[in-house]
Amino acid sequence: AHSPEQWRKYINEFGVQDWVHVYDYSFRIDFKNTFDVVITPQIYVLDKDKKIVGRRIPAEQLEAFIDFEERKTK
Repeated sequence: AHSPEQWRKYINEFGVQDWVHVYDYSFRIDFKNTFDVVITPQIYVLDKDKKIVGRRIPAEQLEAFIDFEERKTK
């Protein structure tokens, strides 16, 4: 999204309000280098301790990845 309003609309439209979302309004964070972001939006999967366990996962593969991660912890 190119503006905070478009970003919020997308979140509401796709029902992902429970996800952690980040928007750098002032462009103070060098997220492209800090988090190895090539494109946005970017999906990261975090574990219970907020450690990144998955990145650059296509949205259509997200459910299978999460299922796989949950099976590893059982």
